Amino acid sequence: MAQLRYLILLLSIYAMNVYSCESPYELKIGGFSNSASVVSFWSDFTKSISSHTLCPTNIVPAPNSEAHILSMMKLDGDMFFVPGYYAAPLKKYGLKPILKISTPTKSYLVTRKELDPTDVSTLIGKKISIVSKYSNIYFAMIELLTAKGISEDQVNFIFDQSLESNAMNIIKGDTDAAVVFSMIFDNLPDIIKQKVNHITLMDHKTTGYLLIKEDAPINLVKAIKASFDKINILKWEIFEKDAPETEFSDTFESRLLHLKHTP
Repeated sequence: MAQLRYLILLLSIYAMNVYSCESPYELKIGGFSNSASVVSFWSDFTKSISSHTLCPTNIVPAPNSEAHILSMMKLDGDMFFVPGYYAAPLKKYGLKPILKISTPTKSYLVTRKELDPTDVSTLIGKKISIVSKYSNIYFAMIELLTAKGISEDQVNFIFDQSLESNAMNIIKGDTDAAVVFSMIFDNLPDIIKQKVNHITLMDHKTTGYLLIKEDAPINLVKAIKASFDKINILKWEIFEKDAPETEFSDTFESRLLHLKHTP
């Protein structure tokens, strides 16, 4: 009987150590990629976090960009993958960078073959597939259109598309134009690229960050530093300082304020 009690005690201690946290850690992802890509990009990383912290770690994709932004403003989560221009404005909400993408990327404005992406007047009345109305590529498109005297209501933006959906929409001809991430477009076969026109809309020197709370647990911080090489999208580096303001950071900050005061 004494041996049984001793065995139960050992099992109890083991169970407490296997999951040494009150609740699972959560990695929050915006609606930037489809489900298959999210798992492919992040599952090895979260498994490594779990291994180092002895705490379950879940990937939690947001249904759209607005939901992702609201979760960050409320500090609802533990790790947050964000585009580069999000980071500086989110500092005042209690978030800070821990990792940064070190690979420069681009976004292309891709159009049907019969349209000219260098002449945005050809986009009047056309459908344009884009990730989000909170994205810097949307802000860049508005700037480009405005410079030519074209208002937003003269084109038809289709929002809350994943990066993969944007590419598929224009390839299949379901939309007239799309803003497509270079990591996707550059890897398409030439035979597909030749069926569309494209120009560089934006160069992204800082593509994205992984943010954590200002008071993030030490074990989580150490685990992230030990695991970042397991992220299967682009190249990452440790970055533990304030994120600099980038192009459209101020525009994004004004959108944050609008969301904050929207009932």
